Amino acid sequence: MSKQRVWLVTGAGRGMDVDIAKAALNAGNQVVATGRSTDRQLQVALIGPMNVMRAVLPVMRKQGSGHNILISLGACISGFEFNSTLSTSMAYEN
Repeated sequence: MSKQRVWLVTGAGRGMDVDIAKAALNAGNQVVATGRSTDRQLQVALIGPMNVMRAVLPVMRKQGSGHNILISLGACISGFEFNSTLSTSMAYEN
């Protein structure tokens, strides 16, 4: 029997993050999902992820494992090789 995991998905109001949250649920995991405010882009894009990491790192350290995957607006500002689809979708949503 596999261990059930808890996923924290921020920005899950639309786009790829909704798909990530649904995939985690379909795999039998628990999901804590939050939406984001378009009025507060700096809070969402910079301060929010920093605060989330400050909150979850102690838990990850205590349990001895965990993953943090951050997909940010930077992907649409400065695209890179093999990233054109993500860059385009991020620019479209923002």
